[in-house]
Amino acid sequence: MKSLRNALGLGVMSLLPTLMAETTQPFFTPFVIDISPANCSAATSHIVGSGTGVNVLRTTVSADGKVHVGISSNAHGSGIDENGVVWTLTDGDNNLSFNGFLVAGASEFTITENFQLLSHGKTANIVLHQVVKVKIAADGSTTLEFEKENGAGEGCHLGLI
Repeated sequence: MKSLRNALGLGVMSLLPTLMAETTQPFFTPFVIDISPANCSAATSHIVGSGTGVNVLRTTVSADGKVHVGISSNAHGSGIDENGVVWTLTDGDNNLSFNGFLVAGASEFTITENFQLLSHGKTANIVLHQVVKVKIAADGSTTLEFEKENGAGEGCHLGLI
């Protein structure tokens, strides 16, 4: 999984101009909700709508050269399905929490997904909580520390465009 370290390193390297000091840069992004049973098995009908997300990039570099990067996203929106049911969407993700050295040395990253489609009708809510943590040793070997998932909304967050 050396390619994983290289991909992460290249991505973080592109941020180097902003990594030299602690930075927090929020930015807003509009999105479209387009969730269908084809991409979300928990959906009983096609849900369309829109919303806005706030994304925050946090970076620091320790005195020893260890890089800390956090990218979080929080989205809120609403939609309606083919049956007229109104839905509220919340999506709070820690898209990346990276701690480690870019070139040599150990590192780790964690990704967290918290997705909720709340029904304002008799249709069941759709929720998903996932956490993945990976450690990369100094020699480049990779260990999946844990991967946990709760809820029936796998793939549903892919309907946010």
